[in-house]
Amino acid sequence: MGTRVAVENTSGRGFFQEYTPFVKVQAVYARQDSFVELGAISRDFSDSHLYNLAIPLGIKLEKRFAEQYYHVVAMYSPDVCRSNPKCTTTLLSNQGSWKTKGSNLARQAGIVQASGFRSLGAAAELFGNFGFEWRGSSRSYNVDAGSKIKF
Repeated sequence: MGTRVAVENTSGRGFFQEYTPFVKVQAVYARQDSFVELGAISRDFSDSHLYNLAIPLGIKLEKRFAEQYYHVVAMYSPDVCRSNPKCTTTLLSNQGSWKTKGSNLARQAGIVQASGFRSLGAAAELFGNFGFEWRGSSRSYNVDAGSKIKF
């Protein structure tokens, strides 16, 4: 859920054709079922839950041609509400147990994403995607590139 306002560059000059500032609401909920390890020193983990509410705000810059498209997104994403996962861990050999907590990531992130698409006629396409998230406590990045042949 969010809102955006597109501003089109009609002059034909510049690297991008459209500039779109935006604000979003992003909610995540995840559940890990309980499980038991196998082996000589196995442990039992109770189920756990995570939820996070973030409000990313940023700008999307894009350019479209007849047979290609690319865009870049830059955003700042503060986490406004979070519940980190925690569970009870039990060592099955002696029934000793303790609380295990999930990592507490930094609550602010800088995110950059870029995508490109190029048509190679009616039968083939090329695409590429890149994403990077920087937090004070972690970094995350991914790259995806490929092609598609239609027949």
